[in-house]
Amino acid sequence: MDALRQPKGWSLISLATSHSPVALVLLATACGYWGRRPLDEPTAVKNQNPVWIWSGTTVKKWHAVVITPDSVVGIPFEDPLSCYLCRQSVARATVDSMSLGYKTGFQKTAWNVTKGVGMVVGALAIYAGICYLAGSPQDC
Repeated sequence: MDALRQPKGWSLISLATSHSPVALVLLATACGYWGRRPLDEPTAVKNQNPVWIWSGTTVKKWHAVVITPDSVVGIPFEDPLSCYLCRQSVARATVDSMSLGYKTGFQKTAWNVTKGVGMVVGALAIYAGICYLAGSPQDC
């Protein structure tokens, strides 16, 4: 009977299968979530961060936003940052509310780690492919 029991401890396969939902949730939250917070006038807005502007029944999503006491100026998010002719303006009196989209430091770090791991895995796959094509997989 004791011979059929698996030894206690963590194996790579049991770790991957038992904790894969947690890993997927962490990966999903680190890669694509934009947090939102209220935007007040003195807030510095980075060019790449989106700003949602509610005015009446419309919502605009802009980047490269500049907020002054009497207006809000920015470039529609679907247009490139270099398109200065695309810049639009809205009177501050007509703005109901604004929210700034941002990524937290953890999300940036997790994305960099994900890219690094992806590059290492890709390099190992290329190395294994070259070894296989060279005909000496036992030496690799």
